[in-house]
Amino acid sequence: MAIVQITLVRGRSPEQKAAIAAAINAAMVNIAGSPADHINIVFHEIERDNWAIAGQMLPDYVRNTGKG
Repeated sequence: MAIVQITLVRGRSPEQKAAIAAAINAAMVNIAGSPADHINIVFHEIERDNWAIAGQMLPDYVRNTGKG
């Protein structure tokens, strides 16, 4: 059994998360040979105010770099 954990900033729609899960599940089946029903995918959604990049809180990083 495989458990794939995905940590991302909160805000993806249920449809986006379903598409991500389907793509990762397919990759695990095709590359690792795992049976599809043995793959569990867990999404950990983090608030933007609890995420930092390059020593800057995410809102500041986006504002300072224009990235994000």
